[in-house]
Amino acid sequence: MTVQLLSEEQVKHKIGISNWKELSKEKFFEFLKLSPQIDKEVHMKILEQVPNYVELANQISQNILVLAEQKKEITSQTLSILKAISESLTDLAKKEFLTPEERNSVLDRLMEMVRIVEKIEERHGGFIKDMVMVIGGIGAFALAVVAVVFGVQKKT
Repeated sequence: MTVQLLSEEQVKHKIGISNWKELSKEKFFEFLKLSPQIDKEVHMKILEQVPNYVELANQISQNILVLAEQKKEITSQTLSILKAISESLTDLAKKEFLTPEERNSVLDRLMEMVRIVEKIEERHGGFIKDMVMVIGGIGAFALAVVAVVFGVQKKT
């Protein structure tokens, strides 16, 4: 059975955005879940349009690592791989400009991270649900902080 690869427009439709500037952390995680259905060339084309994709990937990888460390079912080998991915994405996120090879490296690490998360989900279930809650909770917390700051500024 062959997997039908998604076009850029199909990906945007599936994650609920009209352009790549709307890609939030939550939507980026949805994008990552679709990764196995996206051709590598389409991936690269998409990621070139997302200015902060390395930072988003880094944040998500760190969130996945924190959640994985809390799960006693996850092996130390899997944690080591997730740590290595997270560290490499952190290093790449610090760079101002990425070479084409480094962009490919980010994509490869993202794909590896997706495969690991899928395997964890297959074996233990609930990991992706927990991940969405963690990422969504961070987004909700950030919105609450912005609302408080805006409310304080509005009163002065």
